Amino acid sequence: MDAASALPALAAVRPDVLTGTAAASVVELVEPADPQVVLTRLRVAASVPGQLLIHLIGQLTLDRKQQLPHVALARTAPATVRYTALPWHWLSAELQHRRPGTTTVLADLVADRAAWARLATTPGLGVAGAELYGVVAPPPERHEPAEPRYSRAVAELLRPLGHRPPAAELHAHAV
Repeated sequence: MDAASALPALAAVRPDVLTGTAAASVVELVEPADPQVVLTRLRVAASVPGQLLIHLIGQLTLDRKQQLPHVALARTAPATVRYTALPWHWLSAELQHRRPGTTTVLADLVADRAAWARLATTPGLGVAGAELYGVVAPPPERHEPAEPRYSRAVAELLRPLGHRPPAAELHAHAV
């Protein structure tokens, strides 16, 4: 997934519109390589009271041993998923104790072949403690980069607005 191609469009959205709050802090992790660094940033964000928006762009993959979903990071390879990717259940574990209605996760993911096959038999990814919206696209054709179309659509919808619509409404228009 060419996540970096969506960043200019998202950066053009005012932070208060992107997050839906009057004051907002934005933390951007471009091409993170270490799942522990991502987990630390996630923990810090989840510990702060108030509204929290997490926007994920990337590849959904499975580890070979347990077949658990992970979000690939910069150095993730099929043989190293368990050590170099962010386990999906870490996201859920960090958000599960947040106050209901305060956390939204927008996910723009492309599945690798194994993850796509698993989603066909076990649909859906959950995030305890958060509203989850987004898309998981099938693997692209060989040698074609996946495009973050959902993220670009969200940015295009939000850019001209003075406020963020409810996440369910935003999602419905973005897909």
